[in-house]
Amino acid sequence: MSNTDRVRLAPGRPERRAAETTLAMWRDAMGEGDLPRLADIKIQYDGDGWEHRFLLIEDPNPLWSVFILCGATARLAFDGAVVGRSLEEVMLPHGQPLVDACLAALRDRVPVQASGSFPARGGQRLVYRAVFLPMRGDVGAPRYVLGTFGWRREPASPAEEESS
Repeated sequence: MSNTDRVRLAPGRPERRAAETTLAMWRDAMGEGDLPRLADIKIQYDGDGWEHRFLLIEDPNPLWSVFILCGATARLAFDGAVVGRSLEEVMLPHGQPLVDACLAALRDRVPVQASGSFPARGGQRLVYRAVFLPMRGDVGAPRYVLGTFGWRREPASPAEEESS
């Protein structure tokens, strides 16, 4: 059960507020239609919703793009160590829609949202919402994806419990 779409967020829970704030900063920094530079986004890396944010640096092979910063919320969802690992290593085991959304942001240079669920430990499902925002570096520098990730646990459906 997944949905990948252009970003349209509704107010509400903390991860939504973090996504709204990050998206607003991205749009404010955008300027004359070019992607915002990472240096133009005013993010406090120790607060202001950072626990829901992550930052990837783009690799020529997008699946090998590496997490260089990651808040606590995403680290918990992805079982711990995220920084220094690739998009393929961190997100692919949890569902192709997450990877597809990030790749679409890199390829199309637009914000992309993904939502869905994947199996979690203890017979539960992790229901998530993620936003991927493409960023540019300085001239000649790599590109980035700034994102937010929020989740909650739900009991697995009876059919999932029977198959495990």
